[in-house]
Amino acid sequence: MFSHAQPAKVVSFLVGVVAILATLCPVTAARSVALADWQALLRLREELNFTNPQRSPKVYWRSRDNCNVIFGVSCDDQGRVVTLSLWGVTGPLPESIANLTALTSLWVGNNVTSIPSSLAQLSSTLSALFLGGNAISGSFPAAVTKLTALQELSLADNDLSGPLPPGIGKLPLLEMLRLDGNHLSGPIPSLISSLSALSYLSLASNDLSGAIPPQISALQALQYIDLRNNLLSGAIPPQIGNNYNLNWLYLSNNRLSGFIPASIGRIDRLRYMFLDSNVLSGLIPESVSALSALVYLIASHNLLSGAIPPTIGQLPRLAFLSLSNNSLSGPLPATMGQLKHLQILDLSRNRLSGAIPDAFADKPALNSIDLSFNALTGPLPSSLSSCGSLYTLDVSSNALSGSPSTTVSAMPSLSYLNLSNNFFTGLVPRVVDSQQMVSYDISSNYFYGPGLVSDTTPLALPLCKTGFEPGTFSAAANCLVYGSATENSCPTRTGPMSTGDLLQVDAQRSEAACLSFCRTNITRTAANSQCGSLGTCVMEMTGSPPRPSYACECAKGAIRSADGQSCTAIEG
Repeated sequence: MFSHAQPAKVVSFLVGVVAILATLCPVTAARSVALADWQALLRLREELNFTNPQRSPKVYWRSRDNCNVIFGVSCDDQGRVVTLSLWGVTGPLPESIANLTALTSLWVGNNVTSIPSSLAQLSSTLSALFLGGNAISGSFPAAVTKLTALQELSLADNDLSGPLPPGIGKLPLLEMLRLDGNHLSGPIPSLISSLSALSYLSLASNDLSGAIPPQISALQALQYIDLRNNLLSGAIPPQIGNNYNLNWLYLSNNRLSGFIPASIGRIDRLRYMFLDSNVLSGLIPESVSALSALVYLIASHNLLSGAIPPTIGQLPRLAFLSLSNNSLSGPLPATMGQLKHLQILDLSRNRLSGAIPDAFADKPALNSIDLSFNALTGPLPSSLSSCGSLYTLDVSSNALSGSPSTTVSAMPSLSYLNLSNNFFTGLVPRVVDSQQMVSYDISSNYFYGPGLVSDTTPLALPLCKTGFEPGTFSAAANCLVYGSATENSCPTRTGPMSTGDLLQVDAQRSEAACLSFCRTNITRTAANSQCGSLGTCVMEMTGSPPRPSYACECAKGAIRSADGQSCTAIEG
C-alpha cells in the first residue's frame, strides 16, 4: 500500500533544492569558510564529475566569503563545513572527501559508483550519510561499518551484493538504517540486535535468506521494520511481541511459515501489519483483537485456516482488511459491522460459508468489497444499499440467491459490479449511473425478465453505455428474453442497439433450465416458500409488450395471491 521506491533520490533532490534556495536567500550574518575546508572543497570540485557541469559546484564554488551562499554547503560558527549536499554526481566519490574533517552530514546522488575507504576517517564526526539512489556496487562498504558516530544511514536503491557484515551491529548510535532495493544476500546478522537506538529498519527488496533473528526483539526503540520482498523463511519469532513501540511491520512476499504468533497482540501501537504472500498457516490468533491502533491488516496469499475470529470487530481503527487467498472457513462474523472506519474488505478465495451478515449500515467510508470464490449462501444484504461510497462489489462464484436488484440500484457510487456464478433471480439489476460503470458482470445466474427490452428507460442501464472494454460486460447464461429491435433502443441515443452493444448476452439458459430452477428454488419473498407445496412455479408472459415473470400456478384447493407470488389454501 505504501511505496518506498527511490525515496533516497527524492530526499537528496529536496536537500539540493534547499541548497539552491539558500543561494537565492542568503542569511544576513555572512561567514567565511575556514581556509582548510575551502581548500578541501576546491580539491573536491576538481575531482568530482557531474552529469551537468554547468549547474554544479564547478560553476557555483567561486568564493569562500559567505558559506551560506555556496551551493550545497553549510557551516558552523567557526566556518567549518558540517553539511555537504551534492546532486548530479557521477562516478566514484573522491578520497579527498575525508579532508572535510568537521563533516556531520553527507548527501550525494545520483550516480555515485563507489565509496572511498578514506570515509572511515570521519568516524567521530559523520552522523548522517545518505547515498541512496546511486549505482554503488559490490560488497557492503567496509568504511561505513567504522563510522561509529552514524545516526542515519541510507544506501537504499543501489547495486550492493553479498552478505550484510556483522560490523553493521557496531554502530551504537544508529537510529535509521535503509538498505532496501539492493541485492544483499545471506542471513540477517544477529548482531543487529546491538543497535539499541535503532527506530527505523528497512532491508526490503533484497535476497536475504534464513530466519528472522529472534534477537531483533532487543530493539526496544524500533518503530518501523520492513523486510518485504526477500527470501526469508522459518517462523515469525514470537519474541517480536516484545517490540512494544512498533508501528509498522512489513513481512510480505517472503517464505515465512508457521503460525502468526499470539504475542503479536502485545504490540498495542501497531498500525500497519503486512504478512501477505508467505506460507503462514493455522488460525488467526484471537490476540489480534488487542491491536487497538491497527489500520491495515493484510494477510492474504497464505495458508491460514479456521474461522475469522469474531473479536476482529473490536479493532476500532481498522480500515483495510485483506485475508484473501487462504483456507479460511466458517461464517463471516457479524461483528464486522462494528468496523466503522472500514474502507477495503477482501476475503475472496477462501472457504467461507453461510449468509453475508446484514451488518453494513453506517459504513460511509467503505468503497470496496470482494467476497468472491467462497461458499456463501442467502441473499445480498440490504444494508449494502446504505454504503454511499461503495465503488467495487464482487460476490461472484458463491451460492448466493434471492433478488439483489433493489439493493444494487441504491448504490450511487458503484462502478465495478460482479454478481456472476451465483443463483440470483429477479429482474436484471439497475445501476444509479450507467456512465460511471467500468465493469458489469451478472452472468451465470437466473435473472429473468426482459433484461434487454426497454420502454422509455432500460431495465439494465449499463446496456445503454457505450465503450465497455471487451470482457467487462456480461449478462450471459441467465433467463433473459429479447425484445424486438425497436424495443431494444436506448433513450440516450437514437436507433436500436447494435450487436456490439449487447456484447456477451447471447448465450442464455434454455427455457427448460430456467423453469426447472424456478420450480425448485423460487425464494424471492418469504411467501414463495408455500409455492412448492400448494402449487407449481411457472413462467408467464404478461404486459405489453409481453414480458416474462415467474409465478405460482396453484393446485386445486388453493388460491393464488394478487401478485401471483404465493398460494394460500382455501379455508373450509
